[in-house]
Amino acid sequence: MSAFVFPWEHLRSLRHREQELAARQAAEALRLLVEERRRLEALEADLAFFYGPRWRDRIEPGEAAARYCERLREVCFAWPGGFVAHHYTRYMGDLSGGQYIGLQVRKMLGLSAGDDGVRFYRFAGKPKAYKDRYRVLLDAAPWDAAEQDRVIDEVKAAYRLNAALTRELGEGLRHTAA
Repeated sequence: MSAFVFPWEHLRSLRHREQELAARQAAEALRLLVEERRRLEALEADLAFFYGPRWRDRIEPGEAAARYCERLREVCFAWPGGFVAHHYTRYMGDLSGGQYIGLQVRKMLGLSAGDDGVRFYRFAGKPKAYKDRYRVLLDAAPWDAAEQDRVIDEVKAAYRLNAALTRELGEGLRHTAA
């Protein structure tokens, strides 16, 4: 269940950053964080399901997760574009692949769609409508070409960090299953 640890830390960091950006003009483009898409509470419920009420005392991120969190601290707290890049990677990835991953987790653990342990993978409404709205808001962000390129480069960095995390989590699952 360590697969839930990094997204929780990531979303917790993003929630903190969202609060810091609320007063800044660039945050206006981040009104993407509509209530039905916030994932932190669902992820915390899943962690409590798997690890118990004191789950915060029982989990530790792996090396890839620690590197990813360090990058979040480097770019998300001082640069709105860095926050957007990592938010985009996290949320769009969850919406694009999350339903499939949730199905696989349910099968692997013998859970039904309504069970605790897979709340993170449940999405209210239609993900496509949210993703379309997200892209419209991104297109409207007040960035010049250089800033757009910088944000895109950070999205690519976030993707690489996420791929390393996925590999690490896969290794952990293989060792757990052995």
